[in-house]
Amino acid sequence: MSDPVQQLTVPPDAAGQRLDQFLAGALRRSRGDIQRKIARHEVLVGGQPLERDARVVSGQQFDLLDDASETPAAAAAPHPAVIAEDDDLLVLNKPSGLTMHPADGVREQTLVDWLLARSPALRGVGDDPQRPGIVHRLDREASGLVVAAKTQAAFEHLKRAFQERRVEKHYRALVHGIVEPNAHTITFPIERAADGRMVAKPVGSDGRAAETHFTVLERMPPFTLLDVVTKTGRTHQVRVHLNAYGHPIAGDPLYFQKRFRNVRRPPRLFLHAASLRFPHLDGTERTYEAPLPPDLKNFLDSLQQRVT
Repeated sequence: MSDPVQQLTVPPDAAGQRLDQFLAGALRRSRGDIQRKIARHEVLVGGQPLERDARVVSGQQFDLLDDASETPAAAAAPHPAVIAEDDDLLVLNKPSGLTMHPADGVREQTLVDWLLARSPALRGVGDDPQRPGIVHRLDREASGLVVAAKTQAAFEHLKRAFQERRVEKHYRALVHGIVEPNAHTITFPIERAADGRMVAKPVGSDGRAAETHFTVLERMPPFTLLDVVTKTGRTHQVRVHLNAYGHPIAGDPLYFQKRFRNVRRPPRLFLHAASLRFPHLDGTERTYEAPLPPDLKNFLDSLQQRVT
Protein backbone atom coordinates (compact mmCIF):
# COMPACT_ATOMS: atom_id res chain seq x y z
CA MET A 1 0.00 0.00 0.00
CA SER A 2 1.24 3.48 -0.89
CA ASP A 3 1.99 6.01 1.84
CA PRO A 4 -0.64 8.73 2.29
CA VAL A 5 0.23 11.92 0.43
CA GLN A 6 -2.30 14.06 2.31
CA GLN A 7 -4.00 14.04 5.68
CA LEU A 8 -7.27 15.76 6.43
CA THR A 9 -8.93 16.36 9.80
CA VAL A 10 -12.69 16.87 10.17
CA PRO A 11 -13.52 20.28 11.73
CA PRO A 12 -16.33 20.48 14.33
CA ASP A 13 -18.76 22.23 11.97
CA ALA A 14 -18.54 19.37 9.45
CA ALA A 15 -19.46 16.60 11.91
CA GLY A 16 -22.31 14.44 10.70
CA GLN A 17 -21.80 15.05 7.00
CA ARG A 18 -21.57 12.14 4.58
CA LEU A 19 -17.99 11.24 3.78
CA ASP A 20 -18.31 11.92 0.04
CA GLN A 21 -20.05 15.25 0.63
CA PHE A 22 -17.43 16.39 3.15
CA LEU A 23 -14.47 15.43 0.94
CA ALA A 24 -15.99 16.99 -2.18
CA GLY A 25 -16.26 20.32 -0.36
CA ALA A 26 -12.93 20.10 1.44
CA LEU A 27 -10.97 19.07 -1.65
CA ARG A 28 -13.00 21.19 -4.12
CA ARG A 29 -13.65 18.21 -6.36
CA SER A 30 -16.82 16.77 -7.85
CA ARG A 31 -18.77 14.31 -5.76
CA GLY A 32 -18.52 11.67 -8.49
CA ASP A 33 -14.74 12.05 -8.55
CA ILE A 34 -14.62 11.64 -4.77
CA GLN A 35 -16.89 8.60 -4.84
CA ARG A 36 -14.57 6.92 -7.33
CA LYS A 37 -11.64 7.74 -5.06
CA ILE A 38 -13.46 6.15 -2.11
CA ALA A 39 -14.33 3.09 -4.22
CA ARG A 40 -10.62 2.66 -5.05
CA HIS A 41 -9.89 2.57 -1.26
CA GLU A 42 -7.85 5.79 -1.44
CA VAL A 43 -9.58 7.28 1.63
CA LEU A 44 -8.47 5.57 4.85
CA VAL A 45 -8.96 5.94 8.60
CA GLY A 46 -6.43 3.98 10.65
CA GLY A 47 -5.43 2.15 7.50
CA GLN A 48 -8.98 0.98 6.78
CA PRO A 49 -11.18 2.12 3.86
CA LEU A 50 -14.63 3.64 4.45
CA GLU A 51 -17.94 3.58 2.62
CA ARG A 52 -19.04 6.73 0.83
CA ASP A 53 -22.16 7.14 3.00
CA ALA A 54 -20.18 6.96 6.28
CA ARG A 55 -20.74 9.96 8.56
CA VAL A 56 -17.67 11.95 9.51
CA VAL A 57 -16.82 12.73 13.13
CA SER A 58 -15.23 15.88 14.52
CA GLY A 59 -11.48 15.40 14.87
CA GLN A 60 -11.46 12.30 12.65
CA GLN A 61 -8.30 12.12 10.51
CA PHE A 62 -8.28 10.77 6.98
CA ASP A 63 -5.29 9.50 5.05
CA LEU A 64 -5.78 10.38 1.38
CA LEU A 65 -3.79 8.30 -1.10
CA ASP A 66 -2.72 9.85 -4.36
CA ASP A 67 -5.10 9.19 -7.27
CA ALA A 68 -2.17 7.86 -9.25
CA SER A 69 -1.43 5.22 -6.59
CA GLU A 70 -3.85 2.76 -8.15
CA THR A 71 -2.30 -0.23 -9.86
CA PRO A 72 -1.77 -0.23 -13.66
CA ALA A 73 -4.51 -2.86 -14.00
CA ALA A 74 -6.99 -0.64 -12.20
CA ALA A 75 -5.93 2.38 -14.26
CA ALA A 76 -6.34 0.61 -17.59
CA ALA A 77 -9.55 1.71 -19.29
CA PRO A 78 -11.70 -0.51 -21.53
CA HIS A 79 -11.70 0.21 -25.26
CA PRO A 80 -14.75 1.18 -27.33
CA ALA A 81 -16.00 -1.00 -30.17
CA VAL A 82 -16.23 0.50 -33.67
CA ILE A 83 -19.80 0.20 -34.98
CA ALA A 84 -19.31 2.18 -38.21
CA GLU A 85 -16.63 4.34 -39.81
CA ASP A 86 -16.13 6.41 -42.95
CA ASP A 87 -13.99 9.36 -43.98
CA ASP A 88 -16.07 11.77 -41.90
CA LEU A 89 -17.01 10.08 -38.66
CA LEU A 90 -16.79 7.18 -36.26
CA VAL A 91 -19.73 5.57 -34.45
CA LEU A 92 -18.55 3.83 -31.29
CA ASN A 93 -20.04 1.63 -28.60
CA LYS A 94 -18.50 3.04 -25.41
CA PRO A 95 -18.15 0.60 -22.51
CA SER A 96 -18.97 1.55 -18.95
CA GLY A 97 -15.91 2.77 -17.08
CA LEU A 98 -14.44 4.72 -19.98
CA THR A 99 -14.29 8.51 -19.51
CA MET A 100 -14.95 10.56 -22.63
CA HIS A 101 -12.10 13.07 -22.40
CA PRO A 102 -9.32 14.29 -20.09
CA ALA A 103 -10.34 16.48 -17.13
CA ASP A 104 -9.18 17.40 -13.64
CA GLY A 105 -8.95 14.29 -11.49
CA VAL A 106 -9.01 11.87 -14.45
CA ARG A 107 -5.92 9.67 -14.40
CA GLU A 108 -6.99 6.75 -16.57
CA GLN A 109 -7.00 6.54 -20.35
CA THR A 110 -9.99 8.25 -21.99
CA LEU A 111 -11.93 7.79 -25.20
CA VAL A 112 -10.07 10.81 -26.60
CA ASP A 113 -6.74 9.11 -25.85
CA TRP A 114 -7.96 6.05 -27.74
CA LEU A 115 -9.13 8.18 -30.67
CA LEU A 116 -5.82 10.04 -30.97
CA ALA A 117 -3.78 6.85 -30.74
CA ARG A 118 -5.89 5.39 -33.54
CA SER A 119 -6.18 8.55 -35.68
CA PRO A 120 -3.62 11.25 -34.79
CA ALA A 121 -5.09 13.57 -37.46
CA LEU A 122 -8.11 14.12 -35.20
CA ARG A 123 -5.99 16.32 -32.93
CA GLY A 124 -7.04 19.49 -34.75
CA VAL A 125 -10.75 18.65 -35.08
CA GLY A 126 -13.35 20.48 -32.99
CA ASP A 127 -13.59 23.54 -30.72
CA ASP A 128 -11.58 22.30 -27.74
CA PRO A 129 -8.07 20.81 -27.87
CA GLN A 130 -8.98 18.65 -24.86
CA ARG A 131 -11.92 17.12 -26.75
CA PRO A 132 -10.87 16.59 -30.38
CA GLY A 133 -13.65 15.04 -32.44
CA ILE A 134 -16.07 14.95 -29.52
CA VAL A 135 -19.52 16.26 -30.45
CA HIS A 136 -21.52 14.90 -27.51
CA ARG A 137 -20.80 13.07 -24.28
CA LEU A 138 -21.82 9.97 -22.40
CA ASP A 139 -21.27 9.56 -18.66
CA ARG A 140 -18.28 7.48 -17.57
CA GLU A 141 -20.53 4.98 -15.80
CA ALA A 142 -22.91 4.67 -18.77
CA SER A 143 -22.40 2.58 -21.89
CA GLY A 144 -23.57 2.83 -25.47
CA LEU A 145 -23.39 4.76 -28.70
CA VAL A 146 -21.45 7.94 -29.37
CA VAL A 147 -20.46 9.56 -32.66
CA ALA A 148 -17.09 11.29 -33.14
CA ALA A 149 -16.12 13.58 -36.02
CA LYS A 150 -12.97 12.84 -38.03
CA THR A 151 -12.94 16.13 -39.94
CA GLN A 152 -13.75 19.72 -39.07
CA ALA A 153 -16.56 19.74 -41.63
CA ALA A 154 -18.12 16.70 -39.98
CA PHE A 155 -17.72 18.28 -36.55
CA GLU A 156 -19.50 21.48 -37.61
CA HIS A 157 -22.26 19.49 -39.33
CA LEU A 158 -22.90 17.24 -36.33
CA LYS A 159 -22.67 20.15 -33.90
CA ARG A 160 -25.43 21.95 -35.84
CA ALA A 161 -27.51 18.78 -35.92
CA PHE A 162 -27.34 18.50 -32.13
CA GLN A 163 -28.11 22.20 -31.67
CA GLU A 164 -31.11 21.94 -33.99
CA ARG A 165 -32.27 18.78 -32.21
CA ARG A 166 -32.07 16.64 -35.33
CA VAL A 167 -30.22 13.91 -33.44
CA GLU A 168 -32.35 11.26 -31.74
CA LYS A 169 -30.85 9.28 -28.86
CA HIS A 170 -32.65 6.42 -27.14
CA TYR A 171 -31.45 5.10 -23.80
CA ARG A 172 -32.37 2.00 -21.85
CA ALA A 173 -32.69 2.83 -18.16
CA LEU A 174 -33.74 0.54 -15.33
CA VAL A 175 -35.18 2.62 -12.52
CA HIS A 176 -36.22 1.95 -8.95
CA GLY A 177 -39.93 1.68 -8.25
CA ILE A 178 -42.97 1.06 -10.42
CA VAL A 179 -43.47 3.93 -12.85
CA GLU A 180 -47.22 4.46 -13.25
CA PRO A 181 -47.72 6.44 -16.49
CA ASN A 182 -46.89 4.52 -19.64
CA ALA A 183 -45.20 7.63 -21.00
CA HIS A 184 -44.28 11.06 -19.65
CA THR A 185 -42.10 14.09 -20.39
CA ILE A 186 -39.97 15.57 -17.58
CA THR A 187 -39.16 19.26 -17.98
CA PHE A 188 -37.59 20.17 -14.63
CA PRO A 189 -34.81 22.79 -15.00
CA ILE A 190 -31.33 21.51 -14.13
CA GLU A 191 -28.66 23.37 -12.17
CA ARG A 192 -25.46 22.64 -10.28
CA ALA A 193 -25.71 22.36 -6.49
CA ALA A 194 -23.13 23.57 -3.97
CA ASP A 195 -21.68 20.05 -3.62
CA GLY A 196 -20.96 19.85 -7.35
CA ARG A 197 -23.82 17.53 -8.26
CA MET A 198 -26.48 18.46 -10.78
CA VAL A 199 -30.02 18.85 -9.40
CA ALA A 200 -33.48 19.24 -10.90
CA LYS A 201 -36.44 20.78 -9.13
CA PRO A 202 -40.09 20.78 -10.25
CA VAL A 203 -40.52 24.36 -9.03
CA GLY A 204 -38.40 27.27 -7.82
CA SER A 205 -35.34 26.54 -9.94
CA ASP A 206 -33.35 28.98 -12.05
CA GLY A 207 -31.53 26.17 -13.81
CA ARG A 208 -31.25 25.49 -17.52
CA ALA A 209 -34.25 24.18 -19.43
CA ALA A 210 -34.16 20.42 -19.98
CA GLU A 211 -36.54 17.91 -21.53
CA THR A 212 -36.55 14.14 -21.11
CA HIS A 213 -39.24 11.84 -22.47
CA PHE A 214 -39.69 8.24 -21.34
CA THR A 215 -41.85 5.28 -22.30
CA VAL A 216 -42.33 2.25 -20.06
CA LEU A 217 -41.04 -0.93 -21.68
CA GLU A 218 -41.58 -3.38 -18.83
CA ARG A 219 -42.49 -3.36 -15.15
CA MET A 220 -40.57 -5.88 -13.04
CA PRO A 221 -41.24 -5.11 -9.36
CA PRO A 222 -39.41 -3.41 -7.73
CA PHE A 223 -38.00 -1.98 -11.01
CA THR A 224 -39.25 -0.48 -14.27
CA LEU A 225 -37.42 -0.62 -17.60
CA LEU A 226 -37.70 2.60 -19.61
CA ASP A 227 -36.95 3.78 -23.11
CA VAL A 228 -35.65 7.35 -22.65
CA VAL A 229 -35.25 10.08 -25.25
CA THR A 230 -33.51 13.36 -24.44
CA LYS A 231 -34.47 16.55 -26.25
CA THR A 232 -31.68 18.55 -24.60
CA GLY A 233 -28.15 17.59 -23.59
CA ARG A 234 -27.56 18.75 -20.02
CA THR A 235 -24.91 17.20 -17.79
CA HIS A 236 -26.22 13.95 -16.22
CA GLN A 237 -29.66 14.87 -17.60
CA VAL A 238 -31.27 11.41 -17.66
CA ARG A 239 -29.92 10.52 -14.21
CA VAL A 240 -30.89 13.84 -12.63
CA HIS A 241 -34.36 13.98 -14.18
CA LEU A 242 -35.33 10.44 -13.23
CA ASN A 243 -34.02 10.96 -9.69
CA ALA A 244 -36.03 14.17 -9.33
CA TYR A 245 -39.06 12.36 -10.75
CA GLY A 246 -38.79 9.90 -7.85
CA HIS A 247 -37.39 6.93 -9.79
CA PRO A 248 -33.56 7.04 -9.72
CA ILE A 249 -31.64 4.79 -12.07
CA ALA A 250 -30.64 1.49 -10.48
CA GLY A 251 -26.95 1.22 -9.68
CA ASP A 252 -26.32 4.97 -9.78
CA PRO A 253 -23.53 5.82 -7.30
CA LEU A 254 -24.22 9.55 -7.46
CA TYR A 255 -27.98 10.11 -7.75
CA PHE A 256 -29.87 7.75 -5.47
CA GLN A 257 -32.46 7.79 -2.68
CA LYS A 258 -32.11 6.19 0.74
CA ARG A 259 -35.51 4.52 0.51
CA PHE A 260 -34.06 2.20 -2.16
CA ARG A 261 -30.78 1.40 -0.38
CA ASN A 262 -31.81 -2.12 0.63
CA VAL A 263 -33.10 -3.04 -2.83
CA ARG A 264 -31.02 -5.35 -5.00
CA ARG A 265 -28.66 -3.40 -7.28
CA PRO A 266 -27.18 -4.10 -10.70
CA PRO A 267 -23.36 -4.31 -11.02
CA ARG A 268 -23.18 -0.67 -12.20
CA LEU A 269 -25.29 2.22 -13.48
CA PHE A 270 -28.10 0.73 -15.59
CA LEU A 271 -28.00 3.34 -18.34
CA HIS A 272 -27.21 2.39 -21.93
CA ALA A 273 -27.37 4.50 -25.10
CA ALA A 274 -29.06 1.90 -27.26
CA SER A 275 -29.92 3.83 -30.43
CA LEU A 276 -28.52 6.85 -32.24
CA ARG A 277 -30.03 8.52 -35.32
CA PHE A 278 -28.51 11.57 -37.02
CA PRO A 279 -28.19 13.23 -40.46
CA HIS A 280 -24.95 12.40 -42.26
CA LEU A 281 -23.04 14.94 -44.34
CA ASP A 282 -24.15 13.09 -47.48
CA GLY A 283 -27.80 13.93 -46.73
CA THR A 284 -28.86 10.47 -45.56
CA GLU A 285 -30.31 9.66 -42.16
CA ARG A 286 -28.19 7.14 -40.30
CA THR A 287 -29.46 4.93 -37.47
CA TYR A 288 -27.26 2.71 -35.32
CA GLU A 289 -28.12 0.35 -32.49
CA ALA A 290 -26.18 -1.31 -29.69
CA PRO A 291 -27.69 -4.13 -27.62
CA LEU A 292 -27.45 -4.20 -23.85
CA PRO A 293 -23.96 -5.29 -22.75
CA PRO A 294 -23.72 -8.64 -20.92
CA ASP A 295 -23.54 -7.20 -17.38
CA LEU A 296 -26.83 -5.31 -17.77
CA LYS A 297 -28.53 -8.02 -19.83
CA ASN A 298 -27.73 -10.69 -17.25
CA PHE A 299 -29.17 -8.54 -14.46
CA LEU A 300 -32.29 -7.82 -16.52
CA ASP A 301 -32.70 -11.52 -17.37
CA SER A 302 -32.56 -12.40 -13.68
CA LEU A 303 -35.37 -9.93 -12.95
CA GLN A 304 -37.53 -11.22 -15.78
CA GLN A 305 -37.12 -14.78 -14.57
CA ARG A 306 -38.41 -13.76 -11.14
CA VAL A 307 -41.48 -12.11 -12.68
CA THR A 308 -42.45 -15.08 -14.88
